[in-house]
Amino acid sequence: MMNIQLAGRKSTGFNEVLSDDIDVIKKYINTDCIKDSVFLITGGCGTVLSYLVYFLLGNNCKVILLVKNRKKAIKKFGMFNNVKIIKNTLEEPIHIQGKIDYIIHGAGYAHSVYFDKYPVETIMPNTIGTYHLLNLALTKHIKKFVYISSTGVYGISDGPLGVHSCSIVDPSLITSCYTIAKLSGESLCRSFCKEYEVQISIARLTHNFGPTMDLDNDPRYVSYLFKSIRDKTDILLDGNPDRSFIYIADTTIALLKIILGTKTDIYNISDHNKYMNVKTLATTLLKIYNPGIEIKYLPYWSIPGCFASNSSLLDIGWNPVYPLDVALRKTLYSYEQT
Repeated sequence: MMNIQLAGRKSTGFNEVLSDDIDVIKKYINTDCIKDSVFLITGGCGTVLSYLVYFLLGNNCKVILLVKNRKKAIKKFGMFNNVKIIKNTLEEPIHIQGKIDYIIHGAGYAHSVYFDKYPVETIMPNTIGTYHLLNLALTKHIKKFVYISSTGVYGISDGPLGVHSCSIVDPSLITSCYTIAKLSGESLCRSFCKEYEVQISIARLTHNFGPTMDLDNDPRYVSYLFKSIRDKTDILLDGNPDRSFIYIADTTIALLKIILGTKTDIYNISDHNKYMNVKTLATTLLKIYNPGIEIKYLPYWSIPGCFASNSSLLDIGWNPVYPLDVALRKTLYSYEQT
């Protein structure tokens, strides 16, 4: 087990879970392929990509983080000597000295609360920011550019979703700014791949959970469930919508396989074993641990969900590793001593 001591998180459980997950991830990834590689990552302080950053920093890679909040990034990763943290909003052309092997672009808001409040700031990283990063990729002759998108690009649908399924989006809704921005970013990536032969893959994420969730600032379903358990408060939610949930370490394995793969393709990073409604997830979680709280279902209306096919991921040798109960227990333990 790797010995990673993290600043800013008073939880030995977090350190143990992260270290154990990193050891598991290494069983599925040939780390010799990335040894001494330089990764430029945006969105590296977020729930999903921070797990990838921890893995890379612990496996002889150099990571350049472009961030809005440098203080937050230093708190997370400042104990590593192979990370460079640069404040950058992606609004201007990007100039980085030295080589870059891979670019992972995941910056931007990822919840409708922010889409409604900050629509311009939702759009910009996925459009202007993507354009500047793609130009940097072209200049640096990188090995692979991975654009972090979302299965939200499919909009409202009533059937299984393949990577080429059509999107149904109402552009008159202000919250559609996210979907349209992600689609614009994807189109820019495909265009740079076609016109300039930049090696690009697109990873569409689903609902991730794990130790790196920011329980106090992330309003999404899973974060709210774990926050309620931590704070011992009743859970109030609309339990009807179906969603694709996935453990962060499984997503990290998928991303590494995409990064190191030779194909330029689109991938839905989804786990068919964890496609369920929110009520099922909440009741499963409380069966594992319940500090004396209840679930109260509210008559909210939620957008229906559909399973996003992971067939393109299966084709490159990925399969989910963590059963639901194991993933939930690991996540619970990671917050136990916070």
